[in-house]
Formats: sequence, C-alpha cells, structure tokens
Amino acid sequence: MTELDLIEKKLDDHEKHYGAALLRGTCKDFGEYQRICGVIHGLNLAKTDLQDLRTKLEKQDNDD
Repeated sequence: MTELDLIEKKLDDHEKHYGAALLRGTCKDFGEYQRICGVIHGLNLAKTDLQDLRTKLEKQDNDD
C-alpha cells in the first residue's frame, strides 16, 4: 500500500463518518447540516486532487 493509498483510505474513513452522521439524522440544526455537507464536499475535492496526482505520477513512471 502506497502513501497515496493510505491518504485515500483516511479520506474515505472521514467521508463515511460524516455521511453516517447525516444518515442518522443527528444534526442539531440546519447550520450543522450545512457544515457537514461542506466537509463531505471538501473531502471529495481532496480525493479528486489525490486521484489527479496519482494519475500524474503513474504517467511520469511510464514515461521514464
């Protein structure tokens, strides 16, 4: 397992944690709901950037 895999797993774990909070309906108010949705959105952006980095590194390895 590479460093990128470990980071991706950690991001997935965080996303599952916050997603579960939404599914349980434990948000105290709409503000907390919005915050959790923002966190999940940010995690998805990070995962996309991580995948882009992985693709770039693999392309570099293949070019060498």
